[in-house]
Amino acid sequence: MGNRMYRFYGASGMWYDYRLPSDISRIPAVAGNYMFATPQNSDWRILYVGESRNLQDRLINNSHEKMEDCILNAHPGRVCILYHANQWHDGERRYAEQDLIDAVRPPLNN
Repeated sequence: MGNRMYRFYGASGMWYDYRLPSDISRIPAVAGNYMFATPQNSDWRILYVGESRNLQDRLINNSHEKMEDCILNAHPGRVCILYHANQWHDGERRYAEQDLIDAVRPPLNN
């Protein structure tokens, strides 16, 4: 599953391509959306969806406040970080975040 692109659909029907890095240190220092997910059969179980002005700061340089909960909810305990780097404005990133939340209802986005 490493270093691949995966497509996820929002409630609006819009699709978003997310990258699964082979090494999380390769997550860029740019704006974007992200998700924590665990492999489930041949698909993903999305645990949390978020957005950030700087993916690297949010996901690597700081300890994300939802990571421990993600690990506890993952089966069999493997949590992956997928990201969609973009140059969207804050409102556009938040729309994409909410669109995916509305579609997949991640358990940790409440």
